[in-house]
Amino acid sequence: MGTLTVEGETVTLAACHLCAWRLERQHHHARQAHLRAQLAGAWADATRRAATAL
Repeated sequence: MGTLTVEGETVTLAACHLCAWRLERQHHHARQAHLRAQLAGAWADATRRAATAL
């Protein structure tokens, strides 16, 4: 496997791929959490409107 030097540090390309995969997963989890929060907010708003309408 090849190597890559970044800021004076030499790492294998496998390590670079692992790091990229981790960053991608972190972004995915952050995005999912953001969407869940939006959905929870929309649900709370709809529940309030329904309770007010009664």
